[in-house]
Amino acid sequence: MKTLLLTIVMLTLGPVSAQIRTFIPAAEYEIAYVDFKGIRKPIATVPDSVFAPRIAPNGKQLTIDTNIGPDSAVYLMDLPGPSSMRRFTMQNENHYPIWSADGLRLLFISIRDGKPAIYSQPLAGPGVAERLTETARAPESYSAVNQMLSYITLNTESGSADYDIWTYSFRDKKAAPLIVVRIQRNTAAGSRRMGNGSHMSPMRREDLNCTCSRTH
Repeated sequence: MKTLLLTIVMLTLGPVSAQIRTFIPAAEYEIAYVDFKGIRKPIATVPDSVFAPRIAPNGKQLTIDTNIGPDSAVYLMDLPGPSSMRRFTMQNENHYPIWSADGLRLLFISIRDGKPAIYSQPLAGPGVAERLTETARAPESYSAVNQMLSYITLNTESGSADYDIWTYSFRDKKAAPLIVVRIQRNTAAGSRRMGNGSHMSPMRREDLNCTCSRTH
């Protein structure tokens, strides 16, 4: 069986403005596959505000968000491309989508009544988004083995950015703190599932570097 590792990259197509992001972003980036031989296959041209591409477990779709303030939305794209952006969330401000392990739902941050929380919404039909947490900064990873989601929270009440790691159990329908560190330096700011998904590895904020890949 031949195995090929593909990486989703976002490439600049034109000069990037140093100004604060506009709410009407220009199309300045390209999402593309790049293999280890450096061969690039374009998927789509997207606005420069597009953030955090994530590939579905079956490799047939890609999710992104537009990160443009109050009108930020989650979008879907078909793979292998070329593809256009299809809006998935129609209301509220929405960010940081990730896939459920079965690829049938998206988990994302939605800001409603001024408070960010994680919501879960099915891809099929006119599904209604279900709120999972009281508050959250961003979903991090999904464990199919434990039926559990890890996510980060952000507390700025002390005047500094205080990140902690929480989990949400789909079996128990409950959220619980996993790593709470009350220090300003090297605070745990993210998590990734290890190997078979049974353990998580905490990550410091300065170590975070988002990439998106899939093996076939």
